[in-house]
Amino acid sequence: MSAWRYQKRGWLQTHLIANRRYILAADVAEFNRRLASDEFAGGASNLSIARTVNAKTKN
Repeated sequence: MSAWRYQKRGWLQTHLIANRRYILAADVAEFNRRLASDEFAGGASNLSIARTVNAKTKN
């Protein structure tokens, strides 16, 4: 399931072979390189968590 999400977000390339989705080793290596360079770093996607964290740091 995660591979589908990563492909949908454009983070990981998948290939359709014989009507099935596959991830090639070269694509995994590229994903790992991008992951190591913090290309996917970002903020919290759940805003209620972000508000809770910000409220705790202000007190």
